[in-house]
Amino acid sequence: MNKDLVSVSEFATRASVSNKTVYRQVQRGEIPAVMVGGQVRIPTWYLSDLSKRPGELPKGLKRGK
Repeated sequence: MNKDLVSVSEFATRASVSNKTVYRQVQRGEIPAVMVGGQVRIPTWYLSDLSKRPGELPKGLKRGK
């Protein structure tokens, strides 16, 4: 697997949100993603960008409880 991309599950775990929320945000174009072998992958640069803004998530992306 390309280390420059992460799965939806990996992204959700790191962002402390559900997979369903990530899929929804990807579908709306609020989280950048590509399809690889029929699976959604999110670029690691986006995780890095989020980590530079602690406590701030994209519109509509709320942390799970």
